Amino acid sequence: MTEAREQRLLKVALLLACLLPLLPVALVPVPPLLDYPNHLARLWLIAGGAAGTPLAQVYAIDWSQAWTNIGIDLMARWFGPWIGADAVGRIAIGLALVLPITGLVLLGRVLAGRWQALLLAAPLLAWSTPLVLGFLNQQIAVGLALLAAAADAAWPPRPCAKLVARVLAGLAIAVVHPFGALFLAALLGAIAIGPVLPRGRAWIGALSRAVLAGAPVAGAVLTLLLLAPHLPGGDPRGFALPGLYVLGMKLVGLFAGFITYDANAEIVMAAALLWAVAMGLKLGLLRGHAGLLLTMAGLLALLLALPTNLGDAGQMELRFGALAVLAGCAGLLPGRPASRSALTVVAVLLLLGGARTLWMLDRWQTGARDVAAVERVLATLPSGAALLSLQPSPEERPPGLRVLIAWTPALHYPLLAVPLRQAFVPTLFSAEGKQPLRVLSPWHALSVPDGVLPEPHHLQIAATPLLRRAFPYLSAWRRDFDHLLLVDAEGQPAPAEGLELLSDEGFARLYRIPR
Repeated sequence: MTEAREQRLLKVALLLACLLPLLPVALVPVPPLLDYPNHLARLWLIAGGAAGTPLAQVYAIDWSQAWTNIGIDLMARWFGPWIGADAVGRIAIGLALVLPITGLVLLGRVLAGRWQALLLAAPLLAWSTPLVLGFLNQQIAVGLALLAAAADAAWPPRPCAKLVARVLAGLAIAVVHPFGALFLAALLGAIAIGPVLPRGRAWIGALSRAVLAGAPVAGAVLTLLLLAPHLPGGDPRGFALPGLYVLGMKLVGLFAGFITYDANAEIVMAAALLWAVAMGLKLGLLRGHAGLLLTMAGLLALLLALPTNLGDAGQMELRFGALAVLAGCAGLLPGRPASRSALTVVAVLLLLGGARTLWMLDRWQTGARDVAAVERVLATLPSGAALLSLQPSPEERPPGLRVLIAWTPALHYPLLAVPLRQAFVPTLFSAEGKQPLRVLSPWHALSVPDGVLPEPHHLQIAATPLLRRAFPYLSAWRRDFDHLLLVDAEGQPAPAEGLELLSDEGFARLYRIPR
């Protein structure tokens, strides 16, 4: 096969591989991404869904609430009134899937100087822990960071123009999510260090170049945060455990670029990929980009050093673990040509990517059955109701789909009551500094800025200080709410005495709370 023909084949194969993950998005309206139903409810409100409903007296859109972490919120503001929140949500998921792998492919193309079969492994990383946790803004921002780094590396060396472009890219990506902008600063610094590890005094020049490359982006992020009226982590309603450090989560974070719903199988897949990379490096088929591999090492160090929670942002090890995998993959460049045909490598990697996408589609369709059960019970909920939601403790939950071993996607399914029944749900994301949504009085006193659900037995001990802090809306739940939704309900008794069962779909149950 001629060089020109091989390059054309690779371009077509890469385009197909990057678009393939969109198949589940097209077929499953509400996928089992942990935070997604909560995001969808907020997108519906931003798109104007509450106008003329009781929720107009409960929630207000306030763009001074947050200047960062609002990428999908801006999409809902600009496009939601025209195409609807459901379409905005699907587009956001599609971008969160496609942008990181597309950016990885384009950055690899720029650094290697040609299209290469190795880039076809990138779509395997579309499915990661941050994606299935529903960190859509972060994933979109990370994808934009990779695209910006690729554009910067391909741009002719014009210092003033690059400086302006880096500042503007940093600001724009920080608005979507600050982690994406900081990742861009790290990528630019890594590329400035170069593909060869400096030695001796060359380190001084390399580090100087890295600082000069990343500083405009980091400065733009810092400026935005300093000017913002509210910073992430500043909501007085927040309930986080600062300094929490869980060694088991650190170990899981090492595989956050791969793990979704079946940790055991995916860790085996990750180990196989790592073995293939090690063999490629040993045989000279691959070579490393020193700057990007150093960035990967730095991100892994942060994974191990930082606590789980920083302010009201959690899962630091999962976020940094996924970024480390992306930086490491970007740092793999082709070595000497392989003896086997590129066509064989293309076919194998396309088959692997297709198989992973089809497996994810099966997982999403499994989750869709639970979503349908929730939607059926919510059909009996009166419009404008105040809905209290509960979930059994982890050891009491029935077998089923799990996100990263421990979480069930049902955590935020009750938020579907916001767009479907215009109901008040106290766990809608509304944190100062993170979401442009304000809860109005008197509902503000019943709301929390995150979406953790109480367990049924908490109803009997709601007056304890810890629960009053974590779930302030439980102290007078019979007075403040008129309906109760129990998810993961199979085999569970009624959560309290005196409740009237309205609908039971196995996975979900709806009760009326008599006054």
